[in-house]
Amino acid sequence: MKKMKSVKFLKTSLQLLALQFPNVKIRYGLSGIIIKTIHLIELTLEDGSEPDENLYNAYMTINEVFNTRFINEYLFFKYEEPVVLEIEQLISEWNYGISESKRLYNKMVAEYFPGLKTDNSTEPVAEKELLAKQE
Repeated sequence: MKKMKSVKFLKTSLQLLALQFPNVKIRYGLSGIIIKTIHLIELTLEDGSEPDENLYNAYMTINEVFNTRFINEYLFFKYEEPVVLEIEQLISEWNYGISESKRLYNKMVAEYFPGLKTDNSTEPVAEKELLAKQE
């Protein structure tokens, strides 16, 4: 149950981050390489540069609040390729530029294709399946 709260917290926080920084692609998922599950957030800037001070402060605030509220869980932000951790179970993506017509089409046919991503800017990729597994 607690893991669902952390997922909800991160999805809400990352959605706000995506709105603040539309030029940053954000992927959020889980990685379980180490003993406990790790919440992994990949940040990709369009120009390939490292995060500026504003972005750094924004994601560090999310990190600090997360670590205070969910002391038994781990959060890791990744913005460089040489990092060993990889997302094993994708939860959400933001700022990946899906067209509105494609998003609406995906939403209409989602019930017939359970694994289909309905929106990569504001909605979860596979929230129902993930949360069902964690209960």
